[in-house]
Amino acid sequence: MFVSGSFFPTEQMPWFLKYLAEVSPLTYLNNGLRSAMITSNWGEAFNNLLIVGALGILLFAVGVVVMKWKED
Repeated sequence: MFVSGSFFPTEQMPWFLKYLAEVSPLTYLNNGLRSAMITSNWGEAFNNLLIVGALGILLFAVGVVVMKWKED
């Protein structure tokens, strides 16, 4: 939560924390909610929603591949 921009703006973070924030899905969720509720920028909010959805599908697929199900 601290790295994703929930409490502090990501622009004020050092470069290595900005990189972590860019790969965190919570950053895009925060940006989308901020765009929808504060600035009423629905296009940017929808783009962030698409990014969160794509990351969710990608991470789910990685989890399915990595997890080996065995029935004994």
